[in-house]
Amino acid sequence: MAATEEIDNYKNVSKELNHINSLHTWSAASIKLESSEIPKVDGVISKEENGFIVEIIDFEFQRLDRRDRINKIKVKVDKTDYIINGFSIDNRETNLDVVKGKGRFQNICSFNELHSIDFKPNHKTKYKCFISTPISKFPQLHYIFETVTYQDDKTNHFYDCLRIRIDNKIFDLTQIQDHDKGYYLIENFDAMDFESFSEFAYSIKQAFGYVTSYMPGGEEYFFSEELSFYYRNHHRPSIKSMFKPLHYNPYHLLHQKREIAESYLDKLNRMSLKIFSDLVTSIHKHEQFSALILLMLDATSVRSFLVIPSLFAVAIESLSKLIVKGETGKEFLITNPDVSIMILDKLNKVIDDNLDRIGDKNHAKLKARIQGLNRPINKEHLTNDEKLIQPFDQLGITLNENDILTITHRNDLLHGNILLEGDIIKTEGQKDNYMGYVSAKLATLINTLILKYVGYSGYIINHSKFYEESCEIDTKEEYYRLI
Repeated sequence: MAATEEIDNYKNVSKELNHINSLHTWSAASIKLESSEIPKVDGVISKEENGFIVEIIDFEFQRLDRRDRINKIKVKVDKTDYIINGFSIDNRETNLDVVKGKGRFQNICSFNELHSIDFKPNHKTKYKCFISTPISKFPQLHYIFETVTYQDDKTNHFYDCLRIRIDNKIFDLTQIQDHDKGYYLIENFDAMDFESFSEFAYSIKQAFGYVTSYMPGGEEYFFSEELSFYYRNHHRPSIKSMFKPLHYNPYHLLHQKREIAESYLDKLNRMSLKIFSDLVTSIHKHEQFSALILLMLDATSVRSFLVIPSLFAVAIESLSKLIVKGETGKEFLITNPDVSIMILDKLNKVIDDNLDRIGDKNHAKLKARIQGLNRPINKEHLTNDEKLIQPFDQLGITLNENDILTITHRNDLLHGNILLEGDIIKTEGQKDNYMGYVSAKLATLINTLILKYVGYSGYIINHSKFYEESCEIDTKEEYYRLI
């Protein structure tokens, strides 16, 4: 699978970056505010790390409630007019000058949105969305995805751009570096209104976050094709999660097991842009699937093995409801009657041979119980565990004994037994390690369902294998799982 596809894909974002950089120079810049809801006042505005701060010294602002959020405030900065929305007072101080007998009323304010006067959200156009991101958060995309090239005035970039197609609409997600600043750039190539573009961009961010374990978020700067401008900082912040599903470089996780890593060379997969596009499309079209992806990201962002398994139990049940298609009829696990009789005979013999250990009373009960060993499964009346196994069956994913054991923990986790109390774990250290193992196993199982659901086939990371040594478990599983 080629790392990148060379295409004509020229990008010139200098005007947009210049505009963003000009906003970052605002440091106590003079402003004038005007609205029907507030008095016309002067103030100063400063760019902070995650937003803007407005300082206003005016008595009339004392009349405003700090809970109010005011929209459509016209503000002039550097001789340019903008509109502020989501404006609120965060803090206020009153200082009295005893000598002069005057009060100084200071209001520290913030806002969620800032846009140029000519911004028209209903106008159909092409947009560029810049999401501020530390360069250190940029992954090496070609170790995870197939990429496409893009060109600027300086060079041809080989591994920093993803081409996404959703219902014949084309989008690019690109990593952009501007000196010491980093941005994710999402742009559309088919004209649409702002709300539609914003929803597509959000789906792209979710899918990207799931695959790479980093979902960009926080401050966003939008520019239309005509260079009208819109800024917001109230959407979901960036999320750093755990358990990314795949990686092309085996040394990425097996750097201390180089011989094992070498055995995976030329076996591991990159995610094709077709599959990534299908993942984005599923998120965009199905609200339940979108919520599931966010749950996966949020659950692991807290990095608590006390929390993660319970949330993953919810995720795997939700995913099962999304994937499973209704089935009718009955299914025998052992389809050959002769084989069924042979297995029952052997089980009966094992029970008879251990009569002294079992006792007469339990001996009879066990022999009665195994008579229903090959009782057919009624597909319309499945047990909870059978319902969770069903999506794997329908997607053609083979489960091993360790997978099924972990899936059966679902009831424990959903009914309050979050420490999985029982014979498996005894000490606090064993509990912590085993909860990590269960978290990783559930993550791997969920990843198999999600990726198989959107059409992926190939190797994924078997995260639970990396926890086995600390749990003193040896499953003989591989470090990567073929689905």
